[in-house]
Amino acid sequence: MTHLMKSINTNTPNRAGDITLNTSDIDTLSPSSGDLLGVDASGDFAITQKGAATLPIAFSADLRNTSWSGTANYSVGDPLDYRNASATVYNDGTVTASKGLYNNWTGTWQLGAGEYIVHARWSSRSNASGRILFRLYNTTDATYHGNTTRLGKGRASCTIHAYLNLSGTKSFQFRVTDYIHQVQYMTRYYLPAVHVKFYRLS
Repeated sequence: MTHLMKSINTNTPNRAGDITLNTSDIDTLSPSSGDLLGVDASGDFAITQKGAATLPIAFSADLRNTSWSGTANYSVGDPLDYRNASATVYNDGTVTASKGLYNNWTGTWQLGAGEYIVHARWSSRSNASGRILFRLYNTTDATYHGNTTRLGKGRASCTIHAYLNLSGTKSFQFRVTDYIHQVQYMTRYYLPAVHVKFYRLS
């Protein structure tokens, strides 16, 4: 049988004309175990090193099954706070956590230059129709980041994700952007579960 292609590198076709190739046969690559194969801007194959198995956490705060409670009004521009004494907190020493609206509560985070992934989840109780919208807010530059999410209308839980690429030190809050219906009856203090995490990429 005659084939138009006799070989690639040192690999020759079988009787059906098939050639078995590795990436080293079709481009000059030096992969390591676990690396990823991609294509660069010129269309050539390129090796991308795999990321870390886990993202390093710069800051983490977790609250579950808290028993304290109270009521107060939410207003547009308010940060969502949590009570420090009720939280299990990890800080690698590079994040400054400070009060939002009240002393002994946390609602503001100062991050240094670098790349971050933000993941936060809140749950609360409100009256049946009280709802707020909120989003991650850069108080230094007056800019919003990530998705807008809703909290309230009885028992509810919601999640925010955001990517940050900071050239310098910036401060952030999870800030109320709007309300729906009777937000004045929403409880500010009763947040039975709060999970806030800042993952450092660089």
